[in-house]
Amino acid sequence: MTEILQPEHLYIGRYGHTSGLSFHFHVIPICKWVKQSLFNDARYRVLQNLAERSATREPDGAELTLYVWREFCESLNPPAISGPFIGEVIENLKRKINA
Repeated sequence: MTEILQPEHLYIGRYGHTSGLSFHFHVIPICKWVKQSLFNDARYRVLQNLAERSATREPDGAELTLYVWREFCESLNPPAISGPFIGEVIENLKRKINA
């Protein structure tokens, strides 16, 4: 994934608290354009107000994970992406794994 998307950060979270789904995980690539999308969304400014650090700081992993989940996974009108579409990424990952 790092080779294909070249993210600034790669979050890997394991979730296994749901009955019947003992192994469940998410891999979230945080590319520069994802951070920029968060900065451009005025609704998420409240997160900066809640932090005790400087308002000019970088968003932390929790903020970026919330943003990605809400905006790209749950929203009926997700923000525009700047990069390959998910189908392309999946096909590229399959090729890498099979190589």
